[in-house]
Amino acid sequence: MIESIGFTGTRLGMSVRQRQGIETLLWLLQPKEVHHGDCIGADEQFHRIAQQMKLRIIIHPPDNQRLQANCLFDPGDKKSFRMASKPYLERNVDIVNASDILLGAPGTSEEMQHSGTWMTIRHARGLKKNVIVIYPEGNIEHRGVR
Repeated sequence: MIESIGFTGTRLGMSVRQRQGIETLLWLLQPKEVHHGDCIGADEQFHRIAQQMKLRIIIHPPDNQRLQANCLFDPGDKKSFRMASKPYLERNVDIVNASDILLGAPGTSEEMQHSGTWMTIRHARGLKKNVIVIYPEGNIEHRGVR
């Protein structure tokens, strides 16, 4: 069983195939907890999937509230937790550091230099973390520890 899965995705949201891939991977991997960055788009979608699966959700909100999703969180729910707000890059590093596996759902099939999602994926790869990228067309790529 996997302890912790982190997630990064585009604020434009996931494609249907990306959502299907995420659902399948979470079902197969059965993590004890998941981490996401609480932004509009893919983070919101990931949050709903994790809620439906009744997973423990750790929310890492950005300090810039302009693109924050404010995912529903029940403070009385002992299972889930909301971390303190941090700048995007610091928050992304925290998600990677807290994760055994990082799931990435980028908005493009080509790596982009000025993309928070791709920066987070590159950071996790640089740390030799297990990284699974689900591309918009549904292709899945795994890199990391074997």
